[in-house]
Amino acid sequence: MGVLSMMQKAGIKPNLSICNTAIYVLVKGNKLEKALRFLNRMRIIGIEPNVVTYNCLIKGYCDIHQIDDAIHLIDQMPLKGCLPDKVSYYTVMGFLCRHKRIKEVRELMEKMLKDNKLLPDQVTYNTLIHMLSKHGHGDEASELLKEAEEKGFLIDKVGYSAIIHSFCQEGRIDRAKELVSEMFSKGFSPDVVTYTTVINGFCVV
Repeated sequence: MGVLSMMQKAGIKPNLSICNTAIYVLVKGNKLEKALRFLNRMRIIGIEPNVVTYNCLIKGYCDIHQIDDAIHLIDQMPLKGCLPDKVSYYTVMGFLCRHKRIKEVRELMEKMLKDNKLLPDQVTYNTLIHMLSKHGHGDEASELLKEAEEKGFLIDKVGYSAIIHSFCQEGRIDRAKELVSEMFSKGFSPDVVTYTTVINGFCVV
């Protein structure tokens, strides 16, 4: 708030880019309440937030585990003249993956389409496959992989390797080897990272 006052006193006109940077810094510093007050101050001086502003605040809510507030903000964005984008949803999905709330990830995918006509695409599936795999949800990631390919999306070997790594971390080597075979059948050549992952998996079994 002091930044805006100082700029105005110095005759410098604040703009949206500067304000978004300030909100980013506040959220990064775990000062969400100050970021929300800054948002109100922006509006008072005639600077309307954009999707970048809101996405930063959504991340702020997720960082302090206020997931319902994050989803509520997404719901409120269209009423404030700013439509959410896929990043808005991906941010919340990332939190849900980390905390094993997989059913809600699916619900959010449906909400993304129903409320804002944001169709899940290849980036959506790749993002979720990596998020789920990273947090130990290999089975759910495999389901999304199958769903994506049935819809005609191409999941590359990086996506496959992420799921393989997840299974290896769980000691499920047979399932990991099945995916390696599947990669071959679809024309992908597993690289050294994939093979190293499987070998390391054998070591922890």
